[in-house]
Amino acid sequence: HYQHGVALASAFVLAVGTARFAPPPGTIMVDVRLPRAYAACHLLGASSIPLAELTPRLFELPAPSEDELAVVGADADEARAACELLEQRGWTVCAVLDASDTAAWDAFAAAGWREAPPGSTDSAPSWRANAFLRAHLDNALGAAAEEVARAAEKPPTLALALDLGTGNGRDAVHLAHALEHGGGGCDAWRVLAVDNHRGALSRCEALAERASARV
Repeated sequence: HYQHGVALASAFVLAVGTARFAPPPGTIMVDVRLPRAYAACHLLGASSIPLAELTPRLFELPAPSEDELAVVGADADEARAACELLEQRGWTVCAVLDASDTAAWDAFAAAGWREAPPGSTDSAPSWRANAFLRAHLDNALGAAAEEVARAAEKPPTLALALDLGTGNGRDAVHLAHALEHGGGGCDAWRVLAVDNHRGALSRCEALAERASARV
């Protein structure tokens, strides 16, 4: 059995401030171990972002004000380094997993987390669109479909969705996935990300490529 787990000394729990044991499945879990360790054994739903890549890829994470994170490290030192980096940038880390304690790993399994098959390199998305968009997009598409039905004899073949001030591109990528097969009374959509900051557009492009989204 691959030796992995979750454990924190009480001093480490106090150091990260808000850590708690075994967050519920669905929590965004950032696994900062090297890819070979991630492939050997990881929890389903985890996102693989090696510690060396974490800083340049922070834009892939959800907005700090909206989602808490869990962190997985190869050992306590690696987990602590990732946790400190994230908290310095404004994120709340709700749990830290030291991947060297099998007993604690089993505790996460008891909380509902499942292990991925050995050798799997699948990595869950670490980003989420803003809470307002997630909550209201379906209703907005339904209203749009009703309006199109009243105003047109047949649905338009292509519609445009604008993400103004796209920032890191999370909302644009979310729209691209949600509208991939049409919706809102339209057969197809094109998602256009707009921002006056070249760096933001570069980050949006990188996220869209990683997420296989057409933006």
